[in-house]
Amino acid sequence: MIRIEISTKIEFNAIYFGLCLGKYEFACINKTDEIVGLQRSIEDYGEANLGAVKEFFRYARGITCDVYPFWPCAALLETALFYMDGGVFDSVAYRTYVCGLTNITDEERNDEFFAWVEDFPTHLQTVLDDEFFQEINYKLDKIVGSLDVDSDVRRLTDSLAVIPAAVDKLNVLICPLKCCYSADYFTYGREMSVLLGDYLPHSIIHEYMHIVVRPHIEANRVWVLENCCDEEYGIDSSYYMDGGENGFLNAYEEAVVRHAANEIANGKNVDIEELVKFGLVGGSRHG
Repeated sequence: MIRIEISTKIEFNAIYFGLCLGKYEFACINKTDEIVGLQRSIEDYGEANLGAVKEFFRYARGITCDVYPFWPCAALLETALFYMDGGVFDSVAYRTYVCGLTNITDEERNDEFFAWVEDFPTHLQTVLDDEFFQEINYKLDKIVGSLDVDSDVRRLTDSLAVIPAAVDKLNVLICPLKCCYSADYFTYGREMSVLLGDYLPHSIIHEYMHIVVRPHIEANRVWVLENCCDEEYGIDSSYYMDGGENGFLNAYEEAVVRHAANEIANGKNVDIEELVKFGLVGGSRHG
């Protein structure tokens, strides 16, 4: 059975503090008055402080995603945290990982992007050393620490138990300043971290299902491309990226994950192989 832990992480909070120094309006969507107040106080602080840090994080607002313009840069900064040890950034391993991702385009990981990320450790440390950030971080820790999620975590563990475990431990990291509709994940060995802006069990299941579904998509790549290239299968075209086979497979994976996550959240068992090859095509996604 998967072990699930809920926590926060100071470096994760530092990323969204940096984003909030400029204009990160997504911190306020569907959040409490307390969190909205924190976002506004950080933005006010950025008017006269940490100018270089603010300019660095402003680069994260891109033009490739209309719904959430901070995709994928904010998520890729989160990923960079997993390639840092004692302040040392393994940029070579990070670049290799990012270049292997199938859900972003080459434009989104060009040389300009990697040059920008090289400066991340310096600006991150500046935030970590800032006294006002430390006050904000203390408040964010208290918000996450006050979450009463024990019974939800037990239900979540039971829900995920209906399929073979893809990892042994699931770390749910929450930064209350992160957009509550943006969820990201990173896997390492038999552990997975899901990074959220709020405790949302369905989002945890959704992100987990990506690492369960993806191997089946890859194993059935040819079959999917030959049989499923049709909008009637519930494909969200916003996931096509810049087109091509990888773009469609990315969109198809999202459709399968959404269906599987809904089934599992409702206590149902799911045959992933069957779902990938026949479930959506057969129309059972509406079940």
